[in-house]
Amino acid sequence: MTQGTAAAEALRRDVLGRIFAPGSARAMRMGMEVELIPVEPSTGRLVAPHEPEGGGTLPLLRGAARSRGWGEGVSYAGSPRFDLPDGSHVTYEPGGQIEISSAPAADVDALVASLEHSVGAVLEALDGGGLAVCTRGIDPLGREADARLVLDTPRYRTMDRHFGALGPWGRRMMRQTAALHVNLDPGPRPLERWRAATRAAPALVALFANSPRYEGRETGHRSFRAAQWRRLDPSRTGLGRAEEGPDGYLEFALTALEIVEGPEAPRPFRARVEAGCADEAAWRRHLSTLFPEVRPRGYLEVRCLDALPPHWYVVPATLLAGLLYDDDACREAAETLPPCDDDLLETAGREGLAAPAVRRTADAVVTLALDGARRLEGSCVSGWAREALEHFTSSLSAVGRDPGHTSDGAGPRGAL
Repeated sequence: MTQGTAAAEALRRDVLGRIFAPGSARAMRMGMEVELIPVEPSTGRLVAPHEPEGGGTLPLLRGAARSRGWGEGVSYAGSPRFDLPDGSHVTYEPGGQIEISSAPAADVDALVASLEHSVGAVLEALDGGGLAVCTRGIDPLGREADARLVLDTPRYRTMDRHFGALGPWGRRMMRQTAALHVNLDPGPRPLERWRAATRAAPALVALFANSPRYEGRETGHRSFRAAQWRRLDPSRTGLGRAEEGPDGYLEFALTALEIVEGPEAPRPFRARVEAGCADEAAWRRHLSTLFPEVRPRGYLEVRCLDALPPHWYVVPATLLAGLLYDDDACREAAETLPPCDDDLLETAGREGLAAPAVRRTADAVVTLALDGARRLEGSCVSGWAREALEHFTSSLSAVGRDPGHTSDGAGPRGAL
């Protein structure tokens, strides 16, 4: 066995034994990462942590931290991080977007309550400084030419250089987009859960599309945020070869270009493996730069939703609980939803629910999720949460609308 072959086999064992390790059937925890775009209310201009003329959002968050007993540290990416008593965290994205990451919650109601507390504290702090937030998937008014990399950390600087060599899409993603991620336990059949979630990805993109405008104009995409992800580096985004199971994900990871410092051209990670220098630190760093629609990490990170106003946070949590935590719904989704491909994913972001194939998948996903949520009532889903999902679908998706058709309305100082 050659050195490269031995290294590849070690990576395969890591994928099988850690990334796709089965979990408990009883664990139905959920977490959520939500991003907010802080803006100056009168202009809609994105406000950075530190503004050149003084001020910015970081002093406001530090004031909230002092008054509420939050700890302050540094995130793994090198940016400021605030640790809340309940295990939630507040950090920054590279363009100055604020991210609130909940602690794992035992059910949908507990998750929403945690987010009401943490997001509410951030909104209150920003409002006290005369700022508002935009909860769209991409900054609808800011110009690409004005967007800055305000967190000049080694990780973000290297990623920005890598994406910038490929086109404008990665720079927009880093500086101007905002997303909502839902994190789920893997359960005893993580491959089935991963496949079901990935097959639902086009429906999720369309159901929660919320970024039709950019630079003050209609873009022709229901989710212009999704359009950036489709293009920024196709070697590391998309579907993660979910239909092929763990070996497919390993191949996806080996084929993805390695983001490296320095002037040399990026090469697939496989080149490092074949050279016998794929140590654990390099492998884990590389995995952290892969961005499939549903990323397996020992848990499932569903990444394909645009940012939403806080009053809708309950909806994707309930939908994904019903779809993936109910055994019957998950099994049926994995077996009967059509396999997703890049063309369908592109169509979902551009046309949304107006595309017949996307609409059929979305209708099937909603039906499965509602049935699953009803069966889960009394465990991780409440009647209130199920009713919120029903209201969302009846008022929006059932009539071909998505959150992008509505006003923003998340900031205390009005809608954008």
